[in-house]
Amino acid sequence: MGLMQTRDSIVSYLNPLLTVAHPEVAVVYDNQSFDYNSPPPMFLEIRIEMSGGEQMDLGLNPNTRYRGMVFAVITVREGLGSRAALNVLDTVSSLLKYKVVDSVQFSAPQPSFERIVTGK
Repeated sequence: MGLMQTRDSIVSYLNPLLTVAHPEVAVVYDNQSFDYNSPPPMFLEIRIEMSGGEQMDLGLNPNTRYRGMVFAVITVREGLGSRAALNVLDTVSSLLKYKVVDSVQFSAPQPSFERIVTGK
């Protein structure tokens, strides 16, 4: 499976599930067009980054295993609280942890918390 196929498999798997689980949250994938100047009160950015690959077997036409990370960043307008944001991140985590999507194997989620306040 190539890099574009890998990305498309992840997006095809996640998008309908997130839309059903959190219809109130806009989801933006990678660098897709999005109006960051007037964003909705809450939106989720999914970024897929490939970080390397290695040869899996020998022969004239060897298979390659790629590795990478899926980043989920939730942005919430200040004053709306963090519970809703953490609920969305819990959903993303439960959808991906230890799953196999096509030939993509996910491992344990690694949460990271960062609070950025702008406009003050």
